[in-house]
Amino acid sequence: MLEAQQEVARARGNTGLNVDIFAEFGLVKSATAVPDLYVNPQDQQRVRVGFNIPIMTWGKNKALVQTATANKDLTETVISQEKLNFEQQVSLQANQFNLVRDQLAIGIKSDEIAQKRYDITKNRYVIGKIGITDLNIALQEKDRAKQDYVAALRSFWLGYYTLRLFTLYDFENKQPIRYAPGN
Repeated sequence: MLEAQQEVARARGNTGLNVDIFAEFGLVKSATAVPDLYVNPQDQQRVRVGFNIPIMTWGKNKALVQTATANKDLTETVISQEKLNFEQQVSLQANQFNLVRDQLAIGIKSDEIAQKRYDITKNRYVIGKIGITDLNIALQEKDRAKQDYVAALRSFWLGYYTLRLFTLYDFENKQPIRYAPGN
């Protein structure tokens, strides 16, 4: 945004009368051989002084100011859109984090229930009330519940730190995150 404002100021500052002043000096000599060109070059000397003043710019300066202003307006629009997108992204991340937190609670409960079911099934197998197939099913369900719990736990922490990254806020200490230069 600052660069766009600077370009507008530069374009406005360059409007008005621009005068170019120039001076030229040269030595001329003709010779039949190249080495003779550099010997005593004062045979002919030319000096030219002049200046250029544009009489009419045909709206060039006005067009430059309008272009810089249009670019600044475009930059403002892009920045506004990026802010809106960022706010929506943070809101979406917060909503997803709440869902993942609920999923984690369900995962914990499912893991506990699956472990208890396995323990009961194992005890029933030991006393001979059920077969090995039922024990294997209970074991597989316990393992699946544990994997789901670990996946929910992973999603929880990823969501937590992503939300923390987006907001630059430490939810545990209830304060903004400040990074010192060089850290």
